[in-house]
Amino acid sequence: MMTIKSIKHLRAEKKRLARQQQELEQKIRNNWSELKESIKPGNIAADAFGDIAKSSTKKNTDNSSLIKNIVAFGVSLLAKKLADKTGEKLGKMFSKN
Repeated sequence: MMTIKSIKHLRAEKKRLARQQQELEQKIRNNWSELKESIKPGNIAADAFGDIAKSSTKKNTDNSSLIKNIVAFGVSLLAKKLADKTGEKLGKMFSKN
């Protein structure tokens, strides 16, 4: 711990601590905003569908068949679009209440 030897050092330390407090409060506000955004029903649904699409695509890319890979890509693209639309509709539905 630092020893304060003069009033000048005390004032400088108070300013440093005030700046540090402001930075930490801003980080808390940012984290809180991100948390609120991530727990919206639309975002949760979109993440869930996105995870499903990723896992199905990963399974299908292990196969060597080109046709299977094309079909898997198409299905994952459709799943992503469906997830986006569902997320938007759920977000609108919950924001009205």
